[in-house]
Amino acid sequence: MAVPFKNIPSGDQIRVPLFYAEVDNSQANTATQSQRALIIGQITTAGTGTPNTPTICQGKSDAKTVGGPGSMLALMTAAYRDSDDFGELWYLPLADDGSAVAANGSINFTAAATAVGVLFLYLAGQLVTQNVNASLTPAQLATALVATVNAASDLPVTAAVDGTTTSKVNFTAKNTVDATFTRTAAGDYSISLRETDVQAFQGQATAAAAASDVAAAAASAAVTAIKTLK
Repeated sequence: MAVPFKNIPSGDQIRVPLFYAEVDNSQANTATQSQRALIIGQITTAGTGTPNTPTICQGKSDAKTVGGPGSMLALMTAAYRDSDDFGELWYLPLADDGSAVAANGSINFTAAATAVGVLFLYLAGQLVTQNVNASLTPAQLATALVATVNAASDLPVTAAVDGTTTSKVNFTAKNTVDATFTRTAAGDYSISLRETDVQAFQGQATAAAAASDVAAAAASAAVTAIKTLK
């Protein structure tokens, strides 16, 4: 079977023994069709984004500006860009429901430190490390942990020393509810809102109410965004 070449002469035009090869990219993907992605996520009060208005993504740092550090939108964008750092990406900012209750959890130090070491704490899957000196009291441990957590602005929670128990650290979610986007049929889209689940050691999340008007506004905005991106 003869193998056709575009640049290598055929037949007996080449009389020098050698291995000849060429690459024909005429059937390769020309990438003329743009594949867009849309991230729908909530923003915090620190975000500059306009709720229910689609915005093209300019990168991870831009997502933090639009959604606010530690917001659902910023964290979702960062996770997506870890897998696709080149494709065209848009996001649809959503505002929290004003009547919803933020999920919360807590951790309580019950004894003073007895040796120098490091406290390892996972919050929403992110590792937080706190240096511990010997003889630190429970209240001092709590104060130090609060400073460390709040310094990590990309965490989806904030921390504060409990107003009654000074050895206790309270964690509060930055976003009150999260959204699930579903395409049920051609041209039919829906968004459901549910509580944000935050746990810190033995702290358990509390329920967050979701208002139907927020869901309706988000669904309408999503449909508009998708039509805009087509």
